[in-house]
Amino acid sequence: MLKEQCAIATCLRNLAHKSRDNPVTGGIAVRHRAQRLVARLQRGEKAGTLSATVISCGRRHMDIHDKARVQWACRRGMLELDVSIMPFFKYEYDSLSDSDKQVFVALLKSDDPDLFNWMMNHGEPADPEFKRMVKLIQQRNRERGPVAM
Repeated sequence: MLKEQCAIATCLRNLAHKSRDNPVTGGIAVRHRAQRLVARLQRGEKAGTLSATVISCGRRHMDIHDKARVQWACRRGMLELDVSIMPFFKYEYDSLSDSDKQVFVALLKSDDPDLFNWMMNHGEPADPEFKRMVKLIQQRNRERGPVAM
């Protein structure tokens, strides 16, 4: 039973982190996921089968076609990043190919200090796809010029 309790605690911790990302639906998601996990435990599922649930419960793959979720991920903790990433999303995201959208979404999972350094040309990403996407963001923003936020 200890493994099952650890599985539930880990999943709830992941979901609590997710609820901070989206406070409106996050609390509801935590409660529903906890209820489903308890029901699975009551049916007698072993901890091993719950581990996949624990791993995936707080870290969903972001769908490139879910624009609301991608837009939410574009919101950063630094104004300098908001000024460069949000206009790119607003004006350019729809024109990107699916593979470029996947690279853009993956880039959004980077830490703010890294993104800031890359966008301000204080360094460059090790990943060549990220490097290409950063250059594309900078180029398109330069071509478009400043926009009102």
